[in-house]
Amino acid sequence: MFLLRTAFFMVAGMLLFMPCEAPAKDADVWTSAARGDVSAVQRYLSRNGDPKIQDRERVTLLHMAAVGGSAEIVDMLLQKGVKVDAKDRMGQTPLHVAALSGHAGIVSRLLASGAAVNGRDLGGHTALHFAAIQGRLAAAETLIAKGASVSAADNDGLTPLHFAAWEGRVEMAELLLRHGAKVNARAKDGSTPMYAARQKNSVRIMEMLKSRGAKN
Repeated sequence: MFLLRTAFFMVAGMLLFMPCEAPAKDADVWTSAARGDVSAVQRYLSRNGDPKIQDRERVTLLHMAAVGGSAEIVDMLLQKGVKVDAKDRMGQTPLHVAALSGHAGIVSRLLASGAAVNGRDLGGHTALHFAAIQGRLAAAETLIAKGASVSAADNDGLTPLHFAAWEGRVEMAELLLRHGAKVNARAKDGSTPMYAARQKNSVRIMEMLKSRGAKN
């Protein structure tokens, strides 16, 4: 189960830590969008650059802007017609990336523009799974306030609480539980958040789960 969770994290992190496979002539704008260089992106668009360009992994400029956290670039691209729920080859949207990066303001903007709060990638992960695994509290709070399912299960039955417990994200686990996350949620292999917490010896989370009725 957790080998898959680790693989998910590595794939999700690719947008943050690896260069995109953009056409050479457009490479600069990808970097600019990720770095929040508003002027450079404006110049690209003013020269009839395609705002809807995708790389070979189907990553869009909006994905990269969500990494960089520039509200101005995000707004600019949305106004140019870039799809708010554009999916890369892993089915991840700009909302997934913004949640993973912890940019609560961008999460809010994307949701206000119609992003699906419970949209899933190919592994069945929602943006809240992405926020939970990295402990992005502000992003998670924004998602939950807009209707994110706190007990959404991925393709293996793992919930955001499983991920928070596995990573030792105490405050995230508390947030999820406060909003009604299922304390005894079972993955397809029978694993629970308590099991995840025990595997990482996350004592505070184990105590928190037990106080809310977690079964041994």
